[in-house]
Amino acid sequence: NLFLCFLAAFFMTFLNRFGLLSDGVYRFLLWMQLYNVWFAFFNLIPVPPLDGFGIITEIFNLREKSFYYTLYNYGFPILMILLIVGVVDKILNPIVNGVYALLLQYIIL
Repeated sequence: NLFLCFLAAFFMTFLNRFGLLSDGVYRFLLWMQLYNVWFAFFNLIPVPPLDGFGIITEIFNLREKSFYYTLYNYGFPILMILLIVGVVDKILNPIVNGVYALLLQYIIL
């Protein structure tokens, strides 16, 4: 996801330098960057079935714990509850906004 974000930033900068960046293309590439940053950090949430849970599983060797398979089976409903209640937004929005601000400041402009 971050690779796609940087790729979109590169295309935006390239097109802008040669005067080929229209408003529609600009908006598309901007949204592509924002969503890919958001998806990259969303995927790191330590709730199954996301990759963050796989990382935590490997670090703490959770497959040997008794609660692992129960948590893995209920991971999707847990994730949906966290999304509906707004916990994910409260955690991810500051991170994504900070990374995206750095991207805008140092790469795009």
